[in-house]
Amino acid sequence: MMTGLKSTFLFFLLTFALISRGQNPDTLLKRAKVIYPTNAAQGIKLTRQAYDVATKQNLKPKQVIALTMLSVRLWDSRDNKAARAAAKLGLALAIKLGVDSLTGDLWVTAGLIDYTDGLNKAAIDKYQRGLTCFQKGGNKKKIGITYVNLGICQKRLSNFEQANDCYFKAAAVFLNLNDKENLCGAYNSIGNCFFALKKTRQAIVYYTRAFILSIGLKDVETQAQCLNNLGYGYKEINQPDSAIKYLTGCIKLRNVAKDSDELVLPLQNLGSVWKQKGDIEKALQYINRSIKIAGDYHMQEELARGYLDQAEAYLQQHQTKEALTSIAKSYRLVIVLKSRELQGQVYGLRAAAAEQQGNYREALAYQKKHKSISDSLFNINQQKVVEEIATRYDVKQKDLDIAALHTKAKLEQQVMAKQRAFIIALIIAVALAVLAGLTVYRSYRQKQSDHRHIQYLMKELHHRVKNNLQMLSGLFSLQLADTHDEQVRNSIRENELRINSMNIIHQKLYDSETAASLNIREYIDDLVRYIQISYGTASKKIDFKVAVEPLLVSTDKVVAIGLIINELITNACKYAFGPDGGSIWISFKLEGEKQFVLTVADDGVGKKSTGNPAENNSFGTRLVEIMARQLNAKLTLTEGSGLQYSFEIPD
Repeated sequence: MMTGLKSTFLFFLLTFALISRGQNPDTLLKRAKVIYPTNAAQGIKLTRQAYDVATKQNLKPKQVIALTMLSVRLWDSRDNKAARAAAKLGLALAIKLGVDSLTGDLWVTAGLIDYTDGLNKAAIDKYQRGLTCFQKGGNKKKIGITYVNLGICQKRLSNFEQANDCYFKAAAVFLNLNDKENLCGAYNSIGNCFFALKKTRQAIVYYTRAFILSIGLKDVETQAQCLNNLGYGYKEINQPDSAIKYLTGCIKLRNVAKDSDELVLPLQNLGSVWKQKGDIEKALQYINRSIKIAGDYHMQEELARGYLDQAEAYLQQHQTKEALTSIAKSYRLVIVLKSRELQGQVYGLRAAAAEQQGNYREALAYQKKHKSISDSLFNINQQKVVEEIATRYDVKQKDLDIAALHTKAKLEQQVMAKQRAFIIALIIAVALAVLAGLTVYRSYRQKQSDHRHIQYLMKELHHRVKNNLQMLSGLFSLQLADTHDEQVRNSIRENELRINSMNIIHQKLYDSETAASLNIREYIDDLVRYIQISYGTASKKIDFKVAVEPLLVSTDKVVAIGLIINELITNACKYAFGPDGGSIWISFKLEGEKQFVLTVADDGVGKKSTGNPAENNSFGTRLVEIMARQLNAKLTLTEGSGLQYSFEIPD
């Protein structure tokens, strides 16, 4: 009987041991990561279990990692109280361990929680601490992201100069890392800050840079956002034609799903631009469409703003009755939204309507209400600053507790330093023994290292050329904004397109594994897309038909081919078509084994010519001829229904 009991006991003991071994913190955290997006509660539960298991096994770094993930997930689930407690516990452990990367992650997480609770000053302080940790550890990407977080907090406090300083530092980090996605976001944020500072022209430069990057990333949503920003920027500097071009491009990109909710803002902006041009009927077309979409998607604030835009347009037409109806619709929504800002706009328009009716007493009364709300909004903003200072005082005591833990950790580190000294001495002795063997190995590796270094220098060269071309493109954009002579503007725009045809090449060379050749199809697709947007070809009803084989072509040939395509397409966009538009064909293929054929054709109005392209002495035509000679290409110009240029290029 005793033997049977012993066997049963041993069986349960062995089973328990196997189960305990299966409770691995890493395994639980991986499962939590997979489950959380679809089942948040279960994901949080598994993360807590990972922390408990790590605590029982005394795996302190795993405890910190689990607490970091737990605090982020609780914050994401909007349980800020529990998230703050987890972050505080994790921070105490991380400081005691003295691991900068773990400590930095928790400072930033604690900052996110404070930011969500509206404690912007406290969040800035925590982000700064996290930034210091990342700088010690040399984690550049986290340094860049933390600068972005600091910028967001400063912007919320209306400290736009300080916010921009943070965004510029983030952009420098992302540029160095070639992190184009985050760099694009940083440029957009810089543009937003310049816009808030009433520096609209500088904002346009950075919106343009973000737009060029978004084309390379093939990020349609970011492209649309940049186009909307550019359109609004050009409206603010009173260049409605440019504004219409960019806003129309934005709507075209976002019009995948008809009457999507993403169209409301660019439609409202277009309505404002047409009001600026004095075409109230066209303005109302866009405003009315934005109102319909906002109503369909129950976008109450956008609907209220749409009615206010509508009322303003009616007032410009002296249709006071219709304007009052729109104002009343907006006011009903504003009361529900409890928006003081919109309420102030309602009173301002109501005053203008009363003045049109000749009721000056009523106009004065509404104007006083409008001013009262404007003054109160200013006072509220001032009060927010005071509240931030008070919050900073309340948080100070908590920071003192953490500072005490930090001091204790330093003392423990001094004790550990002596132990490390002995270990280092042992490592040096072993290293000297191995050094002789490494000398032979290094000689072999040096040759490979030299090759990699050359590749790195080539990539760095293309990176710098790309940045300089991008800066030059930005300068052209600024010059365009300051120039009103249409002939000069066309010349600047043509030069900007030439610069960008080369900029795309250097971007792709930097991204590729080799600097010797490029995939010609990817390059021509990107170039044509950029020209389409720059010339607003959708409004001219020009249809592009691109048939390019995915061939690898040497870099020097691609530069000349890009300039040829750029010149011929832009020339066709400007001169070849009437109001009904037409088509442009671009093809590139391999004939035989050693000859490429490039064809650019259109079905436009053509020109009177003997077929000899040298008769046309324009700069663009001369540039095409020069590039053809550089390629040793045979150029044939065919006239019929339009023009067709064919280039036979030896491989």
